[in-house]
Formats: sequence, structure tokens, C-alpha cells
Amino acid sequence: MSVILACVLAVATAEADVLERRDGDCVHRCLVEAHELFDDCSELGEPPGECAARARAVLDTCVADHCGPPSCAERCEMRAETLHERCVEAGVAVDRCDELAAEALARCVSGYCDPGLRPCTRRCLRRAHRAFHACVDEEGDVESCATRARVLAADCIAGHCAPPTCEDRCAVLAGTVGDQCLAAGGTPDECAKRARWAYHRCTDLHCNPELRCEDRCAHRARKLVHRCVQAGRDQAECEAFGKEAFTRCVEQRCSRPPPGDLCEERCEARAHELYETLVNAGVPPDRAVKRARSFYRRCVRTHCTPVDAP
Repeated sequence: MSVILACVLAVATAEADVLERRDGDCVHRCLVEAHELFDDCSELGEPPGECAARARAVLDTCVADHCGPPSCAERCEMRAETLHERCVEAGVAVDRCDELAAEALARCVSGYCDPGLRPCTRRCLRRAHRAFHACVDEEGDVESCATRARVLAADCIAGHCAPPTCEDRCAVLAGTVGDQCLAAGGTPDECAKRARWAYHRCTDLHCNPELRCEDRCAHRARKLVHRCVQAGRDQAECEAFGKEAFTRCVEQRCSRPPPGDLCEERCEARAHELYETLVNAGVPPDRAVKRARSFYRRCVRTHCTPVDAP
């Protein structure tokens, strides 16, 4: 009897593990099938351990073949249910917990599962969703965390997603880069690659609220200092050079909004091309940056500044 009880408990443990991965009628049907197989096997006088192993195998196969992993929306629902339980345990009224859980569910589904939303909006909602759950994990005050998440989502969308979005402007810049590459005789594959590079560089620089431009400049400056010291130069001199490089990087890359005017976009694209050409020709990056920045300003001043009417 003890052996049979142990086998039944083993099957029950397998059932619990599956239920944790996936709820619903599908899994229930698989559990029923596994139970029936175990009972039939036992009635035929087969060893209990073998019957339990067969039942587990049938259960795993049935779930894998017919139930699959939870969908994106179902994962959001599970997180919302967990939040609701924690909210009630914290002493908040059940009706209010219903509202907060529904709000968290809607934000999760919109941010992670709705391809119809613009990427910028989805990114902001995902950021607010992560911040909300991190806040609840740290502080436990669901109400105040929900308020912070609402403000974060609203500020992010207002600051980064109003049309034309930052991504829209970077897409125009990338298109300009691609067109200029084709006009210069580049192959379609090469020009598409350049356009993608320009787009991702622009969005990384200007559009991602979770990446700070200054952090990237600091990383570049640290690399320059490391290479300088490795070349045998004085540590203090290298650190001074790194500080200067950081300042230039911030001024050039972090202080300017994403390109807006089409003329300025063309100037920025040409400045990018000039920088790459100089670096490929062996010009030190710091000198190439200065020349590209000077070119950009001269280009905008000469071609993009409107002339006052007489």
C-alpha cells in the first residue's frame, strides 16, 4: 500500500507541476487521461512504479502536444491574478483590487501583446509595467505604485511618442542616408545596411528613454583612456584626454534633439558619411568628430538657414 501511495503522490506532483505551467480545460483533460491510464494499469496488475511512469509520460506528452505554453495575454492574466491576491492580502478593498488588477492587465497586454500599437507607445507601457511590479516588490503599496506607473507611462508617451515620433524622424534620416548611398552608386544591399545603421544609431541616441546618452559617452571615454594608457602615455594625461572626449561626445550627441527639418537631416547624414570616411582613411576619431561636427554646422548654416525677405 505504501508503494502505491508513493506512486500516486508522484503522479500528483507531476500534475501540480503542469498546473503551475498551464491552467485550463486542456490540461484537465490530459490529467484525466493520465489518471485513467494509471487506474487501468494498476487493475491489470502491473507494478505501481511502472504505472506511475506511464501516467507521467502520457501527461507530459498530452500537454506538450495539445496545450502548449501560455499565450502572452495569459501570462499577463497570471501576473494580474497574483497582483490581485497581494492587493487583497495588503488589506485593500476587493473592489479596488479588482480595478488595479484590471489596469495592470490592460497595461501588460497593450505593452507586450498588442502589435497594433505603435512601437514607441508599447515601449513606454512596458517600461511602466516593469516599474510598477518592481515598485510593488520593493514597497508593497499597490495604490501608490499604480499612480507612479500611470505618471511614468503618460510622461513617456507625451515626451517620446507625439507625432511625428522620434522614430519617425529617424526613419526619414535613414531613408535619406539610403537614397544618397544609391545615388552615389552603392548596391541596394550595402545602402540598406547603411540606412539600418543610421536608423538604429539615431534611435539609440535620441529615442530610447531607458538608455542615457551620457552613459554611452562615458563608456566611450573609458575605452579611450584604457587604449591611451596601453599605448604607454601618462595616466593623468590619458584621464584628461578622456574627460575632453566625454565632453565632446555629450555636446555632439546628447545636446541636440533628433533631426527634424529635412535639410538638417541631409546635413547630418552627410556628416555621418564624412566621419566614417575619415576614420576609414586612418584619421583619429577625435579629429574626425571635430571635422564632421564642423561640416554639419557649416552645412546647416549655408543651406538650411532661411534668408530674410528684403
